[in-house]
Amino acid sequence: MATLNWRTINIDLLDPESPANFSIATLSPAAPPVSASEVQSLSSQIKQLLRGGDSEGALRGALESPPYGGDAAAKVSLGTYLSENEAKSQ
Repeated sequence: MATLNWRTINIDLLDPESPANFSIATLSPAAPPVSASEVQSLSSQIKQLLRGGDSEGALRGALESPPYGGDAAAKVSLGTYLSENEAKSQ
């Protein structure tokens, strides 16, 4: 009788909730494309709210309209904005 090496069994294939059994792309929301200018205007609105002392409004504005589906320039713009604000908060 041939022995089965249990170390070579891919147990993820047996788990129904494993990413191997469904497409991970379905976890991302379907969002319209966002341009870099839209991200820049959103970041300037958030900066204005933060300068005015309305941190709750700034957080709400950032969470209500996240820039999903952005092109490469939009992602760079958002990353620059976030890194600027992280450096200021420290």
